[in-house]
Amino acid sequence: MSWEDETVNIENSESGWDDDDSYDTSWYTEAGGKSATEYTITDAKDLAGLAYILSSEDFGGTYKNPETFEGKTIKLAGDIRLQDEGVTILDSSYEVYENLTLKKWKPIGSRYHFAGTFDGQNHTIYGLYIDELLGQENKGKNASYGLFDQTSRSLDGKGATISNLKLADTYIHIKLAGETVSSLRVGAILGNGSNSATLKNCSVEGRVVMDAGGANLITFSNYRAGGVVGEISHPTGYTEDTVSSCEFPESCSAAFPQWAA
Repeated sequence: MSWEDETVNIENSESGWDDDDSYDTSWYTEAGGKSATEYTITDAKDLAGLAYILSSEDFGGTYKNPETFEGKTIKLAGDIRLQDEGVTILDSSYEVYENLTLKKWKPIGSRYHFAGTFDGQNHTIYGLYIDELLGQENKGKNASYGLFDQTSRSLDGKGATISNLKLADTYIHIKLAGETVSSLRVGAILGNGSNSATLKNCSVEGRVVMDAGGANLITFSNYRAGGVVGEISHPTGYTEDTVSSCEFPESCSAAFPQWAA
């Protein structure tokens, strides 16, 4: 891991998992919609559907009463590949292959933050790819990136839980065009664990980069990045462990300005 800025040049084309034909929410509606307490995700379109639900008001969610999956459990039924068949993002040195067509991930919880339990059941998500340039149009905003953007705490005081999950062939690159966003959290599984998220039995294989674009990131005290999670915050008096049995191998790469887990 390094404190130095890292510039990554990749000549690849992209499409997005938030395109209209790239997500499926039938797993949610067929389970009973907002009244259900357990759901099963089986493929990449289902997973993209979760991201869509947490960014939409089309599922009984409103600003005052959004669907956050509080008190509910989502389970993975099997391994998931986020890129097309045969596409691998990283070589054995964790460098990005060029001349690829890659699908860019839209993080889960980008509008309404996830507050439930996500159980990977020891399955693997392959090919998570996020590549973003944050310029002056983002100035003053709070940003976070990962499989999950940000989680929140439920009304009973419990934070979201993400467990038994593996990420492989993962690449996240967030480049800053100067000091733009007010805060930034970057982690492969979770960017910002607001109010005591819990991660257990999770692992990541890949590369996570926060690129300062030539600026001195060490002076940006509100920026965090890590291999597994960017940051988890705790309410006063909270003493329970929130990250346990999680791994980001030393052979992988994470370049970041501050604390990492």
